Amino acid sequence: TATGEVLHALSGRVCVFHLLGRGDSSWLTRDALLERVRGLPPIGTPSSLFQSVLGSEDRERLRALIAALGKDLRECLSRCELRVRGQLGATSAAGFGEAARLAAELLELRVVEHGFVSSLVEGEVLAAARESVASQVAPVDALFLDGGLDGGDDAADGERLEEA
Repeated sequence: TATGEVLHALSGRVCVFHLLGRGDSSWLTRDALLERVRGLPPIGTPSSLFQSVLGSEDRERLRALIAALGKDLRECLSRCELRVRGQLGATSAAGFGEAARLAAELLELRVVEHGFVSSLVEGEVLAAARESVASQVAPVDALFLDGGLDGGDDAADGERLEEA
């Protein structure tokens, strides 16, 4: 019969196991199951076998989580200060370290391997970085745009840049 053929084909690939070891004597034990799993060939491309399915509720929760982590990243970056001559104060150096940790935490969510998650996460990290750079550059830009640097006195222009 067709059922017999299917069962025969599956017999070498199916096993029965009880988590607490309370199975029949024909069932695999924990150690036998582990040995069988370890003997299997490795999965080369897991994304070809496993895929994430996100429902609308999942998407909303992910958006909220990623937005909250992005807010933490933005707040951390807003406390960091760049120095014109490339020197960071101890507070800023620690702040950038914390910002890097927060960004890495956000980027870890890409393990879900779903285009929606990847684009949300990468967008949030990039937006936070761009906002931070823009806020750091804005005072210097203002000097150029408002004519605060006239080019007539290099020392005075240098002081204005330092203040910005």
